Amino acid sequence: MPISEFCSNSTFAAFQDISVFKKLMRSDREEAARSLGKFYSAGFNVLRENRNFNPRVEGLFVTDCAILFVRHEQGFNDDKEKLRTILRVIK
Repeated sequence: MPISEFCSNSTFAAFQDISVFKKLMRSDREEAARSLGKFYSAGFNVLRENRNFNPRVEGLFVTDCAILFVRHEQGFNDDKEKLRTILRVIK
């Protein structure tokens, strides 16, 4: 799903990564690959499940990291609710 152009006053962002991924890559590459697959699947699923909610959490995934964000949307600028939303998605 494409990320719309970014120009916002009030945005919450979160950075997540797979703990000890580098160590896992050195010791068990197959397990590391499975971990990435699970991480990506879980991440994309939760973003898909929340795409119709307001505020909407968007994100991108790079190697073992996820960058998630919720930003100001037309008609919605409640910072507390944006923070609650991104925390719910992270959980």
